[in-house]
Amino acid sequence: MIFQNFNKGGTERVNYGTYEYVPGSDIIYDFGNPICTSAFNSSRIVYNVGSVNVTGSLIPYANPGNIYPTLMVDYGGTVNFNRQASAGTNYLQWDWKSTQQQTNIFVYQAPSGAGGSGEMGFPGGTSPSADSIYITLNKYNNVFGGGFNSSNTQFDDIFGAPTLISSSWNTIAYTSNGDSISNLYLNQSAPILSTTTITRATSGTQTFKFPFITGNTTTSFQSVVMAFLQYPFILTPKQIRQTYKVFSQRFST
Repeated sequence: MIFQNFNKGGTERVNYGTYEYVPGSDIIYDFGNPICTSAFNSSRIVYNVGSVNVTGSLIPYANPGNIYPTLMVDYGGTVNFNRQASAGTNYLQWDWKSTQQQTNIFVYQAPSGAGGSGEMGFPGGTSPSADSIYITLNKYNNVFGGGFNSSNTQFDDIFGAPTLISSSWNTIAYTSNGDSISNLYLNQSAPILSTTTITRATSGTQTFKFPFITGNTTTSFQSVVMAFLQYPFILTPKQIRQTYKVFSQRFST
């Protein structure tokens, strides 16, 4: 018999397996999962361990040779994405769709909180952006959420600008019901609610960049990421806490 750990007085588990993701995802790019990264340096691709056949491509910038995102062994497996001022940005690119009800989660190592005003977005739809949602972060660790409605009208900064924990790992989750209810979860905190109406539908195939350039493009920016996950439904607070617990066991390794 295998015993599970539970919170005292409750029924919520404390411990989860290393890859015990909430089921039902469209996309999981977990840079600590060897299935995802088995061809990272050879073929410059990242395999999806979610439910759909969507392989990501690693895109370099030139300075003067190709500079690709860097796979690191730190914290069980992470990727360093880099934007170099006047040279460009490297990123992960894939083709998939946005869904009317959607949850995006990514696990991000926030910098010290000092530096310029440049921003990076996670992820960004480029062809087209209609019906997509995104998070942008700046070097001061402010979080800006937004999205595009079905008419491709942009709604930015719908959660204000809450701040991540500097010099630490953070799990950022953004849920949208495709209308007037959006929630932002930072780690295991209570959600920040936005009632901004962003009328979204399930899109056709779009091209996404992770991360994408936004804000001041003359400032260099490094983004260290552990994982990105996309679900075609709204995760519950308990499921978001599960996701945090799956990845947080790697925060100190």
